[in-house]
Amino acid sequence: SNCFHKLKEYDQSAEYLKLANYHKSIVFPSNANSLQQEMAGDLLQPVSASGVRDISADLGKDRIFIVGMPRSGSTLLETVLSMSSEVKDLGETRSLVKAIRRFKQQKVGDSNFLSLNALYSQLEPMSNDQFTFTTDKNLYNFMRLSWIATHMPAAKIIHCRRDPMDNILSMYRSNLSPGNGYTTNLEDAARVLVAQEEVMQIQKSRHPGKIFTFDYDRFVNEPEAAIRVLLEWIGIDFVEEYLHPDRSVRTVNTASVMQARRPISNKSVGGWKKYYELLKPALRIIQEAGIGAEI
Repeated sequence: SNCFHKLKEYDQSAEYLKLANYHKSIVFPSNANSLQQEMAGDLLQPVSASGVRDISADLGKDRIFIVGMPRSGSTLLETVLSMSSEVKDLGETRSLVKAIRRFKQQKVGDSNFLSLNALYSQLEPMSNDQFTFTTDKNLYNFMRLSWIATHMPAAKIIHCRRDPMDNILSMYRSNLSPGNGYTTNLEDAARVLVAQEEVMQIQKSRHPGKIFTFDYDRFVNEPEAAIRVLLEWIGIDFVEEYLHPDRSVRTVNTASVMQARRPISNKSVGGWKKYYELLKPALRIIQEAGIGAEI
């Protein structure tokens, strides 16, 4: 499929994409339903601060959580931010998931009761002498935003998003890791993306000012203007180096590794139109949901 794509023979590429994803779905069935249930759980189940005597407004001030859909520009963003000597990138860590699990296992009133921020810091120690911020790029932490907002109120959350159809095509063309089984089915991918957008809109209304929307399409078209706004929101000074993530020496272990190694480019924007016929089922769901490039 990738070979035909490079030859610009997109119909042939689409046929092999369908075949590849069909075989992958046999090994890794779609998990769309379970993901949607988990999203609903975070919104509907109240997150308790019980047991924590005093949640300081400064808790989490040195933590940045990057969330969103796979292939939404998050790896490029983390690479850009990690160009700063102030930022330590943690990659796709499961530390928040583990910290929440340990927090729930504690007994209220126990003299050794630890805050979620303390438990997270045990897993991801912070050297304030060396770094000012860490970036946690577990994208599915968007299903745990209620925990972050309640227990780490000063943490910064960046929601990565791009044109939904480009996003769906990119997921479908990528051999993503287990846990992303829904991406082998275009309709399931569209439904999960729509559900994620709905969750994020609710969370943004609940926690105004705590969530920054990083628009990948705007960034690759106007990189300096876009990154300046984000850096100002975080509290980091702009330097020219941020515009050259291809010079980064950080290790990248995601499907976006090649993109993160190249200069910033907008050539993928609108690329989904080359696969219009293939993507019709997903496009119908996106259009019915009323989701566009600007939300």
